Amino acid sequence: MVFLAIDAIWLGLIAKNFYQKYMGVLMKSNINWLAAFLVYALFIVGLTLFVIMPGLDKKSLINVLVLGGLFGLVAYGVYDLTNLATLKQ
Repeated sequence: MVFLAIDAIWLGLIAKNFYQKYMGVLMKSNINWLAAFLVYALFIVGLTLFVIMPGLDKKSLINVLVLGGLFGLVAYGVYDLTNLATLKQ
């Protein structure tokens, strides 16, 4: 639910015009809700396996914050760099 709220704020308010301006021609007019749900599900699985569980094992909030930051960097880095490599403009 937290991811949905953050994405709603980001996509609906903060970056809406940015994406429309730079990726508008590539954007679908309707959302594929199944794909969107699967993204959230995979992200939660990844966070659980690679961030939360190791943090609980070490009982370290610092470990969770560092691993969470790295997980986010990898996830969004893959997305952004793939777009940079494959999309025009």
